[in-house]
Amino acid sequence: MFDPLQMPLSGVHSISASAGTGKTFTITTLYLRLLLEGGCSTDQILVTTFTEAATSELRDRLRSRLIDALQLLRSYPESADAEAASKAGDVDGQLLKLLEQGGAWDEDSASHVVERIEDALLSFDQAPVFTIHGFCSRVLQELVFESGTRFNVELVASLDDQIQEGVDDFIAQLWTVENSLVERWLPLTGSLYAKIQKVADTVMDNPSLEIVPDGDDLDELLHSDFLTAADRLLDQLAKIWNEQRDAVRGLIDAAVAGGVLSKTSYGKPELIDRSIAFIDSLVESRSLAEFTWKKEKLDGDQQRLTQDGLESGTLKKFVGSTPQHQAFSLLQKIADLSREFSMRQQEVETRLLARAGQFVREHVAKRRGERGIMSFGDLLHKVDEALEGRQKELLLEGLREKYHVALVDEFQDTDPIQYRIFSRVFREAAEISDSEVDRAFIMIGDPKQSIYRFRGADLAAYLEAQQQTPAEHRHNMGTNWRSDRSLVNSVHAVFDSVSNPFLNAHIPLSNVDAHYDDRFRPGPAMSVSLISRPEYQDPDKAMSRTASLEIIVERLVEDIVSQLRSNDEIYTSDGEWRRLEPSDIAVLCRTGRELRNIQQALADRGVSSVLQTDESVFESAEAESVLHVLRAVQNTTSLTRLFNALQTPVFGLNAE
Repeated sequence: MFDPLQMPLSGVHSISASAGTGKTFTITTLYLRLLLEGGCSTDQILVTTFTEAATSELRDRLRSRLIDALQLLRSYPESADAEAASKAGDVDGQLLKLLEQGGAWDEDSASHVVERIEDALLSFDQAPVFTIHGFCSRVLQELVFESGTRFNVELVASLDDQIQEGVDDFIAQLWTVENSLVERWLPLTGSLYAKIQKVADTVMDNPSLEIVPDGDDLDELLHSDFLTAADRLLDQLAKIWNEQRDAVRGLIDAAVAGGVLSKTSYGKPELIDRSIAFIDSLVESRSLAEFTWKKEKLDGDQQRLTQDGLESGTLKKFVGSTPQHQAFSLLQKIADLSREFSMRQQEVETRLLARAGQFVREHVAKRRGERGIMSFGDLLHKVDEALEGRQKELLLEGLREKYHVALVDEFQDTDPIQYRIFSRVFREAAEISDSEVDRAFIMIGDPKQSIYRFRGADLAAYLEAQQQTPAEHRHNMGTNWRSDRSLVNSVHAVFDSVSNPFLNAHIPLSNVDAHYDDRFRPGPAMSVSLISRPEYQDPDKAMSRTASLEIIVERLVEDIVSQLRSNDEIYTSDGEWRRLEPSDIAVLCRTGRELRNIQQALADRGVSSVLQTDESVFESAEAESVLHVLRAVQNTTSLTRLFNALQTPVFGLNAE
């Protein structure tokens, strides 16, 4: 069983913490131990997590633990009094053990312990508790020469504007010029634009990502003889088509009337009209991109008036009588070229996207230098580059002199770049035996969450970090301090019902105990309901979302009402059992619309509820009611507005 009071305060440590196992409590415990036992000051302990909100909360929890420790020492100058208070439940037992372990009541160190805690509280506003981006920003600000950073860099939330500018410039240079070869190969469609945008975002999010292929041979592909041959055929078709279009149509109509061509493919005039319209468009655009190939098959309207199309559309008894015209044979040759064109388009597109990535990178780098700006993503990459640059030894020396310990919260959200930074600065230093300074690199997180890739998390980075941690320093927090034992066991049973539940053999399903016994009776801790399809629904057809939602809401509300009317009880913090109340039940949904449907259904059954969503209050039904009232007040002569206002729940009136 992992005990934060017994964990060594030096070296590399990995702590696996499932939900509810007291991760933040462990961090505050280790932090206080590092101050009292490790001899660190607050400015030598770096604590990082992954969001501003989490950073603020963690900072508050660390400060509170220091305050609790100081108040305990001031309230109980004698250890015997503190132990008696602990037995009476008036004092945190683990905090008491921590202070005893740190010598808080030893004659020769008691005053020193109080002094260290007081100093920590006085300097805590400057304590390095950051997000990873905040840490990198501080590195670049404080170690300007070592990191090679320019002065007065403006930090911007993102480089989206510069990236978009690069994309627009790239498109303008290639598609808007006169006689654009790129336009002939790849017309700028919405889907192609989206691909270029995605490539630009990807290469900027991953500066170390190598772009393959390099895009340098794009010009050679664009200027191949292929388009010259296509142009010659298209010019011939245009000349003949402009002179003999009506004659060609008459030839086809005569073949249809004479029964030579299949009525299925040629019998309806609109079919011929669509094929004629295609040739009109082809002649006007002079582009092979007009052709559409799907699974090696040409679109039917485009195939119909090619020579091969006419041959296949000729009835067997009229074989040899297929309509013949130079326009048909030219269209056939152009269609054959378009097949190869379609395949070459893929190669051109690949090279074009590579060129786009290179162009945007160079464009953003230029703008970044001209304007002196840096994004949050740049902070990470700049520090990463500096740790591999010419001044890397100076930078490492400066950082290691400043920080002796690094505590990384939510480590499962770490990406490869972030881990590379932590590893170079802290892990490698903690692995070195240094008699003068005890160093530690402590990673705390839940590997099971890493599979969801929150905030760009990379499972491989987490596993690499864990494998580089000595086996005796891989800890597992095995007690859930939040949920009941039966619920913890139920969740474990769900995941344990299959082999390799997290789809990675390196992520084990650890056994977790629970601090609390069951505080809910007599119902089960977890139940899974399968809602059957109503008999009136067609079993061969999928139900609509609306119909499905109605059935689910009805079943859910029925379950809630049944529970409220049952003998189910919960155990309160006062040590008493009481009946279940509506405020004890929470319902989670994906959308506000689903929640409103459930709330209305509960109200119809006499169950009160409170709706909590991230939607604007101005989108609520109450806001709409107030709006009707305000409109009526604004225009008192309008009966329509008056009646609309009176029908709202604001006045509590009904039709009577």
